[in-house]
Amino acid sequence: MPTRREAKDAYDALEQVRVEVVGSRFMNGVNANLRAKLSEECESEGYDRMTRKDQLPIDKALALLARERISGEAPPEGARRVLNLWRDTLGDTADQALSEMTTAQDDQTAFARASRKLLAALDLAEAEVDTEPDDNSEDGDDGGEQSGSQDNSQDGDGKSESEQESMLGAQPEEMEGEAADDDGTDSEEDAGRG
Repeated sequence: MPTRREAKDAYDALEQVRVEVVGSRFMNGVNANLRAKLSEECESEGYDRMTRKDQLPIDKALALLARERISGEAPPEGARRVLNLWRDTLGDTADQALSEMTTAQDDQTAFARASRKLLAALDLAEAEVDTEPDDNSEDGDDGGEQSGSQDNSQDGDGKSESEQESMLGAQPEEMEGEAADDDGTDSEEDAGRG
């Protein structure tokens, strides 16, 4: 989550849009209610009287633009003029991030990444985007851990089903003793080989 207040508000607004659009996809009544609420908000906030893009707070503008792109539905009539002012100044990187948000709407993590890209494109959250390569390197580390856990699962597969079942039902004291026996057996076998 971004740390700057303005970026955090926009990030939260984008996630709210995602939840509403995905949820309303399955509930037509909810979709109609959300559209009516949005139209009412645009009217009460005076979006139709706005003539400069800076009159519309960035979190509201991004939420409306994201809702339009993700849902495929036109924004309320009252917001169209001011949204056109925003749309004309977004740039290719922000537009690409909105497209990514559309394809990632069912994946919260991917949607959050695309949201951060959008915020970075608008110079709201540059520092947060700079940390992404570290996230990717951690994913690479997880791959190593996964192969290690696969190795461990293969070691456990060497036991018979009855041994595994008895281990599941065993008391912790019994398991420790059994593990100690296994260690002794392995070391005796290793000693016999050497």
